[in-house]
Amino acid sequence: MKAVIVEDERSLADLLQNLLAMRHPQVQVLGIASAVDDALELVTRHRPDLLFLDIGLRDGVQGFSVLEQLGPSAPLVIVTTASADHAVSAFRFDAVDYLLKPIDVQALDQALARVAERLRQPGARGEGRTGHRVWWEVPTATGFTRVRVQDIVVASAEGSYTLLHLAGQPRPMTISRALGEVEKELGPGFLRTHRSHLVNPAHVRGYIRPDGERLHLSNGSTVPIARDRVQEVLQRLREEG
Repeated sequence: MKAVIVEDERSLADLLQNLLAMRHPQVQVLGIASAVDDALELVTRHRPDLLFLDIGLRDGVQGFSVLEQLGPSAPLVIVTTASADHAVSAFRFDAVDYLLKPIDVQALDQALARVAERLRQPGARGEGRTGHRVWWEVPTATGFTRVRVQDIVVASAEGSYTLLHLAGQPRPMTISRALGEVEKELGPGFLRTHRSHLVNPAHVRGYIRPDGERLHLSNGSTVPIARDRVQEVLQRLREEG
């Protein structure tokens, strides 16, 4: 498991790194950042599985800005902080856990167990999957609702709206966002097969050719593959395994 530590107090960063070395040698710390720009550079360069993120950084900057800039490509996150004031925000960013300083070793053990469990979930590793985000707050006509990202089978354009087809749901959910915006929100783990369709590769069950290239999905539906996207789509599916 690869990790990056974001902490502006070097002594605390070193303490956390030493705890990991002693109790969790499977966690490889690839770097320590004390500011947002450094954190972004480390995450972009190393693509870690896990980010230990201090909330209160120098100059009053919140560590959450790291997650805002990384978007759906952010790794799993364990928030570390001296205050419980940011707990709600932490879990809105889908943090795996929230550790108060000084870090309790048992709490650290439990947090890393949760990370390991999350990484065992299908699609948790690699850009070719849906990424680490478990829940997505989607805008609807009446406000917002939460859906599990892994349950999204396909998103289809419907004018300036998008239809989300969810596993186990007979009818799609209409959300007030264009498909291009949805693609940016969900990140590179989803596959644009056609200008009107964005597919979750985890729900692809087959490739159909006789009537033109189409993908057979887990909910029994099929979606077309644009002619100029066939090779790219098939290559991605081969990489997904």
